[in-house]
Amino acid sequence: MFVLFVLAAVSAAALHADALAGFGFAAGSAVTAGCTRRTELLLVVTTPPAIFLAALTCGELITMHMDHVAPSPTLVGANVFLTLSATAPWLFGGVAGAMAIAIIRGLPGCLRDLRAGLSGQADLGPGGHGQSGHGQAGHGQGGHGQGGHGQGGVDAPGGRAVNSIGRGGTRGRSGTPAP
Repeated sequence: MFVLFVLAAVSAAALHADALAGFGFAAGSAVTAGCTRRTELLLVVTTPPAIFLAALTCGELITMHMDHVAPSPTLVGANVFLTLSATAPWLFGGVAGAMAIAIIRGLPGCLRDLRAGLSGQADLGPGGHGQSGHGQAGHGQGGHGQGGHGQGGVDAPGGRAVNSIGRGGTRGRSGTPAP
């Protein structure tokens, strides 16, 4: 995507057609949203504007070098700002198109998974405790299980599950090394 954006920016600057850079952004975003794995759709929708900004800056530096102009931060910043303002409709359209493609391909499911992961409800392992067998006990609790619910997992060196007496006298997992 970065290479496509740089080529579009350099071509637009060489041909004095800023719309070409915007079209390159819209086309690159749409193609990427259509070809990416469903689990990565959230990244595909959110990162193209940042990638385009970096590519546009590189394109401006390349163009300035081709025109034998000494690059200065002010001149590069002004050129990037003017190109971004000239291509704004293309940028909004490209993001909207990529988002529409991503929604059709399953972006709402990615957002549900993210929300569940942030709230700690994703991928409940056997018994409904922890994520894939890795829980929270033994992390900053002095080696005691969390509430005696048996949460925890593989915390010992060598990947062994370890046990200790949790709070309330029940047997729970913790990060204390096994004897």
